Amino acid sequence: MTNPENRLLTDNPQWPDRAGFWRRLAAFIIDYLVIFVPLYVAVAILFSLTGGGITGKGLSLRWHLCGPTTISDGSPQVAEYEWQVCRTSVFGVTVATWAEGSKTATEPAESQSIQVMLDPDGDFRPMPLDLGFLDLVVLFVYLNLIERASGRSIGKRVMAIAVLDEDDLNRVGLPSRKSIRRQLAKFAGFLPLVAVEAVSAFLAWGSLVDTEAGEPFSDIAAVVVTVGIVAVLAVAAIWQIWIVVSIILRHDPVHDRFAGTTVRIDPVHQ
Repeated sequence: MTNPENRLLTDNPQWPDRAGFWRRLAAFIIDYLVIFVPLYVAVAILFSLTGGGITGKGLSLRWHLCGPTTISDGSPQVAEYEWQVCRTSVFGVTVATWAEGSKTATEPAESQSIQVMLDPDGDFRPMPLDLGFLDLVVLFVYLNLIERASGRSIGKRVMAIAVLDEDDLNRVGLPSRKSIRRQLAKFAGFLPLVAVEAVSAFLAWGSLVDTEAGEPFSDIAAVVVTVGIVAVLAVAAIWQIWIVVSIILRHDPVHDRFAGTTVRIDPVHQ
């Protein structure tokens, strides 16, 4: 944790002004797009080359487009469902394709739905490896490396702000320990979510969906999973709200306080 004396130093008039909320938000959006666009293109290429073996269904900033279709593989179980084909794509570039089937029985409790992954040609295939958890991982690595080197990511350069070391106003970049601590604290609210997504992706990889719809998910298991997901999302939301409120109040947020850093208007543009 940073020394309290450094907090007094960073409030000294010789330091540049703290970066405001809108500058920091714009810089973050730019940085996210910097890693998202090449990552999305790479996953789209892998989706095509692997015959749908690798997908990006869980990637952010994408759209799920669905439409009704007819699927028939000669199986009476498949014919019992009403199907629609869905795609995850951005501007027509697809990274995942799957079919969703649903049927309504005489009793509401017996209503069933299944989801079957498809290859680029529209054929059923085993569950692919979903790399949707990678965007935050790549963003973490990108920000850590570039802020360690210069304190100015691409987004921060565009918005004329910089991450400075509280112990040395004139230092270019951050010490390794401060850079890592800063990103760990910044993404702390999302780490459980990324971990859950990654584990789920690898556990599901290669599995098959039974078109006969086996035993339904038990009520207890469904409750546990639902509560777990809600808890993870709540932690992520609260963490980000805390960061946003701190920045709006012109205070250094938790990740800057933990790392001993501060984000200021770039001295060159002050």
